[in-house]
Amino acid sequence: MKKNNFFLLLLTCVTLLASSCEKNSDISCGNINFNPINVPPICSIIVQNKQVEDKFLVINSLEELNNNILLEDNVENSNCSGNSILLNIDFTKYTLLIGKKALEQTQGSLINQSVERDCNTNSYIYSINIKQGGYTALGNFVFGAIIEKIPTETMIKFNVKIEN
Repeated sequence: MKKNNFFLLLLTCVTLLASSCEKNSDISCGNINFNPINVPPICSIIVQNKQVEDKFLVINSLEELNNNILLEDNVENSNCSGNSILLNIDFTKYTLLIGKKALEQTQGSLINQSVERDCNTNSYIYSINIKQGGYTALGNFVFGAIIEKIPTETMIKFNVKIEN
């Protein structure tokens, strides 16, 4: 009888341990897939205002997009495809991470970017590396990524680095 109780207790513990370690397959941690927003220098996407400053936004609706982003160029211009992409985001399925970084030399370029999810803190980190431009004048570098929809209260950290 004692052996049966011991084995039953052992089996229960092993089952609980195995089930507690299962991960939710719907949630991916680490690097996640995203669609980058590429903004050529000839296109003008204004993030909140024209001031040369750092500004980082998480946009979850068309109303938030219209209140914070101004698209100055003709969206029919094929060189400004980022504009039409922004206007066609399905905010029921996706979230837009967008920002601008002040540069001392305009016409900078994107080196790389990534978005990762930290499952321990249930937060996201959007990392961007930008190369300074070659024209000595203050300006903004605009960048963005479209990710799967996240709750509005989710913490997002923008980690933006500038290289010369």
